[in-house]
Amino acid sequence: MDHASHSITVNLRSAAPHELELLIDGKEVSRQRLHGSGTYRLTGVLPDEPTHPFHVRVRESRMGFATPTCVIEIDGTELLMQERPVA
Repeated sequence: MDHASHSITVNLRSAAPHELELLIDGKEVSRQRLHGSGTYRLTGVLPDEPTHPFHVRVRESRMGFATPTCVIEIDGTELLMQERPVA
């Protein structure tokens, strides 16, 4: 998603080991290894003045078949991040 002229991306790597990556403007800022289904939290900071810290909650399906949902918490607001298939 785009926010304050920055690109914020969450990648789910399905190859082993399963990992989540958080990128700001194409640069990795956080990574977390997945251990089964559940909710994971990634943290980042937009490099503006003043800086804007934010969190992304990723909830993975218990069955493993549905697309995970990503919600970004930034500037006191929660926004659902839309899925974009990798080309």
